[in-house]
Amino acid sequence: MSGPAMLTVAETAERLAVSPDTVRRWIGAGILDVFQVGRVVRVPEASVLELIQARTTPARGTPRRRPQRPPARPRKPAVSRPAGSTPMGVLARMRSEEGGSG
Repeated sequence: MSGPAMLTVAETAERLAVSPDTVRRWIGAGILDVFQVGRVVRVPEASVLELIQARTTPARGTPRRRPQRPPARPRKPAVSRPAGSTPMGVLARMRSEEGGSG
């Protein structure tokens, strides 16, 4: 009966091309799952594959999907202004009410 593939810290480091200290640091940070009995630590191969999958990014020059833009908010309808309510019209009306010409 064969169970899931288990790797030592050194084997995991070799597969990921990092140092064993980096693997131990990732284990301590919870980035890699481990199986531990006493002082024996084994890393499931599935955990290594998940790490690779999660941190893989597309190569430069390959087309990337553009992020979806949020849908545009509907604009409010323009409010019609009564005649003479432009700034210049209001100013002219105020001057005429005062009785001055300008």
